[in-house]
Amino acid sequence: MAEIIISMEATCDLPEEVVRDYGFRVIGMNYYVDGVEYSTARDTVASSGIYEKMKNDARTSTTQINVTLYEEHFASLVRENKPVFHIAFSGGLSETYKQACAAAEKFNKDVKRVFVIDSRCGCSGQGLLAIHAAEYAKNAKNIEEVIEYTEKHKYRITHIYTVDNLKYLSRGGRLSSVSAFLGNVLRIKPVMNVDERGKLALYKKVLSRQKAIRALADEFNSTYDPSCKWCFIGHAMCAEDAEILGSLIRNETGIDPIIADLGPVVGSHSGPGTLAMFFLSLKSRKK
Repeated sequence: MAEIIISMEATCDLPEEVVRDYGFRVIGMNYYVDGVEYSTARDTVASSGIYEKMKNDARTSTTQINVTLYEEHFASLVRENKPVFHIAFSGGLSETYKQACAAAEKFNKDVKRVFVIDSRCGCSGQGLLAIHAAEYAKNAKNIEEVIEYTEKHKYRITHIYTVDNLKYLSRGGRLSSVSAFLGNVLRIKPVMNVDERGKLALYKKVLSRQKAIRALADEFNSTYDPSCKWCFIGHAMCAEDAEILGSLIRNETGIDPIIADLGPVVGSHSGPGTLAMFFLSLKSRKK
C-alpha cells in the first residue's frame, strides 16, 4: 500500500463525507459576488446566495490560488512525513496548476516530497479522479505507480454539461456576446464537455432544455464504464432538472448518481441553470 496524501483545490466539488472518508486535503478558494468576498472554506452556495444573486444580475469573479497559499498548504502536509500528491484543477481552465508546481519546488530541493499533476479535470471530475487514485493507492507499491495510473486514467473522466442561459459564458469570455444573444433568442441549449487539453468544448447543440437533459443521459448510457459505480451530478439552482437526470440514469442503468450543488468557483462562470455530470467512460478524451 502506498502511504500518500492526496490534495486538491476546492474545485473538486466532493461531498464532505467523501473528502473525510478518503482523507483528502482540500485547499479553499475565494470568490466574489458584487465585490463581496466569500470563501469555499466557510461559505456554501446557499449561505452566499451566489446563484440567486446572479439571477438578479450580480457580477461574480474568482481568484486563483497564489504560490504563497500553496506553499502554506503543502508545508502543513509534508510535516506528516508522507509523499504529497496534488491533483490540480485543469490547467486548461486556470493558472492554478502552474502556481502549485512553482510552490512544490520549495519542498523538492533534496528529496521530492510534493508531486503535482494537471488533472485536465474540474468540479466533481477532478474529485472522481482523486477517488480512483486513492483506490489504486491501496494496492500500489509507491507514489510513482499511483501517479502513472492517474496520468493515464484522467482522460477517461467525462465531464458533460449544459447551461440554461448563455450570457454567463459570454461574461467569462467563453462565448461571444453576439453568439450568446442569438443562442438565447433561438433557445439553443449547448451541450458541452471538457476536451483532452482540459478546456471547455462544444459537444452538440439542441433546441430545448429537455433535449439537453436527454443528451446528457444518452452520453452516460452509451459510454460509461459499468465497473465504476461513481457518478456525480452537479447543478446550479436547478435541483428539479438534476433529479430528472438522476432518475433517467437510475432507471436506465441501475447506477445511483450523487446529486449536489455545483461549486461556486466554476458555477460563478457558468451561472444558475448549469447542469453537469461526471463519470468514468470506456473511451478516452485523448486523441
